[in-house]
Amino acid sequence: MATRNLYEVLGLDSSASTDQIKRAYYSLAKQFHSDLNKGDSEAWIKVSGITILKDKKKREMYDKMGMGAFNERASNCADFSSAIHELMRAMWMQSSRAVKITLSLSFREAAHGCQNPVSFLALVRCGMCTFKLADGSGIRAGARQQPCSECRGLGKNARKQGPFIIRVPCSAFGGSGSQNFCNVCSGGGVVRETRTHDMRIPPVDTGMRIIMRKGDPLGRLIDLILFLKVLDDPVFWREREDVHMNLAIDFTAAILGGEVSVPTLSGNVNTKIQPGTQYGEVLVLKGKGSWHSEVQLGCLRG
Repeated sequence: MATRNLYEVLGLDSSASTDQIKRAYYSLAKQFHSDLNKGDSEAWIKVSGITILKDKKKREMYDKMGMGAFNERASNCADFSSAIHELMRAMWMQSSRAVKITLSLSFREAAHGCQNPVSFLALVRCGMCTFKLADGSGIRAGARQQPCSECRGLGKNARKQGPFIIRVPCSAFGGSGSQNFCNVCSGGGVVRETRTHDMRIPPVDTGMRIIMRKGDPLGRLIDLILFLKVLDDPVFWREREDVHMNLAIDFTAAILGGEVSVPTLSGNVNTKIQPGTQYGEVLVLKGKGSWHSEVQLGCLRG
């Protein structure tokens, strides 16, 4: 791999201030970190290399000797690369993740709102180990933490590739960083379980969505996104908050008028038909449509 000027990677020149370098580094680190952009390891290698510029002494050495000043210091680079990895892990833990669910509702449920159970896979604390949020270790219950001798408990090892130092998952103990990691959660401290929540669904229409924000055991924010699909009804259809239907009446009622039973979303309603009613006329029942934002009812038109 050809060595690039670290200032060029940041889009800065060698006279850049420390604050400018830090801002440029965090911007690139967040964009290219391997935990967030799997498969783009080359980009992360470039970002890992520029940690040199964030350290005053290392920057002075780089300005004088270039990357050659660090070729024989791979072990030292592993230490500060580990610190950067932990920084990015903290950023990742605070990032938002989304759980997307498609929820089908009957026409009546969507028109008036409903209480509906929603099931989804969620991260929950592992009940078989002693999980410590501070260091992310999942240790078997009753066991003491024994850091892996290969990675010193970090879960990743530093590997020299040309002039750069990259971090790869440790091959020992499932990359957990501990000899006594939990076999249930593989040392992660969390497992996936199906959770069901009884949710209040307001009056909605097809294509709408509901977003709920929750926290998971790792301290990350989870967006639970419900994509709503309203099933067709054999009698009714909807235009905004108004509900429509085709109402058939007999010839006598149309000529002489009378009273007929009209089906609505809340049950049958008796209503009067005026004498001389013509084919295609619209009968409007106010307040018998669907709710509009749970404040105002639309009309039933038939």
